[in-house]
Amino acid sequence: MSGPPDAGSHRDPFVATSKAASAETPFAFDDYDLEDDNAADEYLHPPERRDSHQGYRSAGGLSFLRAGSGASAYLRVVWTVGFVVAVLLLLGQALWWWRTPIATYMPASRPLLESACSMLGCTVGYVRNPERLTIESSSVQPVAVPGEAPGNRLALTALVRNRSAYPQPWPALELSLTDFSDTVVIRRVLQPAEYLAPEMLQQPFAAQSEQNITVEFTAQGVPVSGYRIALFFP
Repeated sequence: MSGPPDAGSHRDPFVATSKAASAETPFAFDDYDLEDDNAADEYLHPPERRDSHQGYRSAGGLSFLRAGSGASAYLRVVWTVGFVVAVLLLLGQALWWWRTPIATYMPASRPLLESACSMLGCTVGYVRNPERLTIESSSVQPVAVPGEAPGNRLALTALVRNRSAYPQPWPALELSLTDFSDTVVIRRVLQPAEYLAPEMLQQPFAAQSEQNITVEFTAQGVPVSGYRIALFFP
């Protein structure tokens, strides 16, 4: 039979139980979870499997990034080439449509444009500015021809001037002959080949220059008392 409890050895049952539990299993919850996680990881992913698996995932990610980077670089190259081709096409089209003004206002470019047109089957002309073409003087006089009636043969003489600062094509001349009532009885259009020498046709009407024109024609027996002359581009 036990004696009364010793005052010095009296312990509170609740406190004693808690201390005993704490002493036997310190940090039991954390240690249990950590060990379980490590065990599950060791079971599901042994060292050799985990390393190879992680390496596979890393290589796969790098492969995906490299593939995306390669595709982006390819698209950049395609867009760059397409842009350059589009600019060259637009430049070529602009040169094609405006080759005459470019060659007129930039004479140094004419040899290059003419050389290109010789391969493409086109021509490089000159800008037309009929407002800068003037007739300085003109006259229609009869020409005596043996065996023909007087006044049947006529000669047109005119001085034509190009007042433009740039060369121009040779214009056509429209000659209208009138009778005493100022009615047009004969109208004739003279092309440059009809009033210029062949060597003159090979070059344009130079800027700030003059050209004398003389053309003979027949009145066809119609009485002529006056005339009108005009310059134009067909």
